[in-house]
Amino acid sequence: MANPLVKQPGPSPLDRENAKAQNVLEGNRNLPEALREKAVELGFAAIGIAPADAAPQAGERLRQWLAEGAHGDMIWMAETAERRASPAGLWPEVRSVISLGMSYAPASDPLALAGSPERGRISVYAQGADYHDVVKKALKALARWLVEAAGCELKVFVDTAPVMEKPLAEAAGIGWQGKHTNLVSRTDGSWLFLGAIYTTLDRRLSCAVPARCAALHLLSHHRAQRADPGRIPPGDRQSHLWLRRLSRRLPVEPLRRCGARQPGVPAPGRACRARAWRPAGA
Repeated sequence: MANPLVKQPGPSPLDRENAKAQNVLEGNRNLPEALREKAVELGFAAIGIAPADAAPQAGERLRQWLAEGAHGDMIWMAETAERRASPAGLWPEVRSVISLGMSYAPASDPLALAGSPERGRISVYAQGADYHDVVKKALKALARWLVEAAGCELKVFVDTAPVMEKPLAEAAGIGWQGKHTNLVSRTDGSWLFLGAIYTTLDRRLSCAVPARCAALHLLSHHRAQRADPGRIPPGDRQSHLWLRRLSRRLPVEPLRRCGARQPGVPAPGRACRARAWRPAGA
């Protein structure tokens, strides 16, 4: 029996915050649906929540990928590996991750210039406003709403932080990571800008989606004949991403292989029916 004269240690600030958030959630069982509605209102096409530890294999694959030297001279990938490997490595207090996707499906057919090799083609994602600004603005608005609704702590991320957006989005049920390394959604294809909100809430909104991409399996097998093994991502040293990182000092031969396509999203992905173009909103 505890001595009533001795002051017992109370709950930590984090425990009190979690208890407060859970009480709010119990009093508002419709919060997940309200969160989804608010996200759609702010322009997001997809949303899901998963526990912060829902994608442990992502960190394992990252370490293997680095050990194989597949990152080339992208030294920041090695420097941020521990923070990138898991959400808790970046923020120990995180309990769940809200993954969101904002569609950038084009209004016109992105393959319209495929028969005009003399004309340069710019990747769809680079044709509009800077997505970092657009997505982060919407994420911050959603974060403010969530703080008021649930009283939690949170952090928002769009691309520039060491966050594994695609494996986390897969764990949250937005889609699955294809063998072309991009996220594939059954409703939005691969036309999604991804963002993440790390929160202290213990909550799940949806379940992971199993991979359903036989076409990409064939593409991956073909690409493996020419590229380094590994899934995240295969052969970065030969990919368009790698060429984009080297855009200030592109070697002539890899640039010639790009043809009319400017560095950006790899072309093989367009063969997948899940990535087939359709007008925005269709």
